[in-house]
Amino acid sequence: MNIIFDTNASRKYVENILIDNIDEYAKIKAKEFDDKHIKLLLTPVVLMELQYHLVDIKDRDYSISFKTIKALLLTNKFQTLTNNDCYLAAPEILIARDLFGLTIPGREDMYSSIMHSSRLISEESNSYIPKLSLINGGTIKDYIDNIENGFAIQINGFLSQTLEKCSDLKQETISKFIQSKHTDFALTLYIVRTTYNLLIQENQLPKNYLNIAHPNDPNIQKIKKQCEFIATRYPSFLSLFKELITRFFQSQKQLTTKKMKNYIWDILLMFNVNNLTIQKEKVLFITDDKAMLLTAKTNDEYSNILTYDEFKNSYLI
Repeated sequence: MNIIFDTNASRKYVENILIDNIDEYAKIKAKEFDDKHIKLLLTPVVLMELQYHLVDIKDRDYSISFKTIKALLLTNKFQTLTNNDCYLAAPEILIARDLFGLTIPGREDMYSSIMHSSRLISEESNSYIPKLSLINGGTIKDYIDNIENGFAIQINGFLSQTLEKCSDLKQETISKFIQSKHTDFALTLYIVRTTYNLLIQENQLPKNYLNIAHPNDPNIQKIKKQCEFIATRYPSFLSLFKELITRFFQSQKQLTTKKMKNYIWDILLMFNVNNLTIQKEKVLFITDDKAMLLTAKTNDEYSNILTYDEFKNSYLI
């Protein structure tokens, strides 16, 4: 069986462990996981979120993020069941493969760099922090801030559009719009567009690939079919995306920008939830995020999403 911790569950995994005890704790957990045939899988999305808090030593989450990176990498390293050189592919890598059979070398190098710096943190002294920069010279903080700000703008734009189309604000009208094919396309395109742009930047797609002259443009029909394919292949991210929109209208109040920004990483992580198996082995996704858990409860096919306590009580006791 395989397990994936999201960022909050990763912190919970190590929250009560002193920094000087991380190595021993990781060895104990690695043996426990091995004995129960559990493989801890790593994802660069989570490690990138954690590294964000290591840029400034005064960050309130600096200590727990440092401990978490160290614990995750060491547990994975000490396990006999895991391949320490492997990590889960990020959404844009999966989408490029699924739609075009292509790779994105620049983005893969970025994630390899994140994994490398995480390994350095885990292997060096308890005060060692490597240079946390990306392949293009930018910082992880700048990269994450840019992604989060863009996501908040996109969501606010979609909420405004929904209000315009559902001016009566009746729950039935809003729910119908959120569940429409139009919404499926709009939300999926937001995610898929990143892959298009990265492939265009690396000259693997023509520069005019996203140029759409009118609604009946053959190119928009091709893009719609591609988005339909991704939404069907990876339905979990779309379910969480819609849950975010629904929660806004049910509460009838503006989501805080900080809360809204955090959802982008949860949505990206949901690309890994669809794989109920990896090489025919079960996969559990561990999270304490309320929206993720609600998505799981309303969709029986996501029974592999558990809280950290549910995982611990069901599999480690």
